[in-house]
Amino acid sequence: MINLINHRDEQTAAELLALQMASYQVEADIIGYNDLPPLRENIRDIMESKEIYLGCSKEGRLAGAAAFEIEKVTLTVCKMMVHPQYFNQGIASRLMEAIVEQGRQVMNIAVSTGAANEPAIRLYRKHGFEESGKTVIDDKLTIIHLIKVINT
Repeated sequence: MINLINHRDEQTAAELLALQMASYQVEADIIGYNDLPPLRENIRDIMESKEIYLGCSKEGRLAGAAAFEIEKVTLTVCKMMVHPQYFNQGIASRLMEAIVEQGRQVMNIAVSTGAANEPAIRLYRKHGFEESGKTVIDDKLTIIHLIKVINT
């Protein structure tokens, strides 16, 4: 079950941070880049975020979460996180379906990830996202941008 979660609550923010660190460390390892912004955040950053959070709990713990923002005609997925213990159980797909549901009124949904993060890129393509561009951060990191048109 996917639910909106209150990231302004300190205990919830601590759970989100633990999940975020575990999930984004796997991405950092996959793409070979350890300076990802989510790995530099703290509880206060999460509590003060303007993002909307969705969460998925399993066995009494936060197994996955996603954060997004809606601005004008675009919903932007800011974070997609699944605890490594719960990989390959469909949690990211359920979170993505819930995000699409949240974005029914927008024209498109945007997401970005490391160009070498094949598991994430497969997930987004599976859900109808298409590449819309790339940004070279430095010689070690290229970001791929993907978009899904919802309404025209």
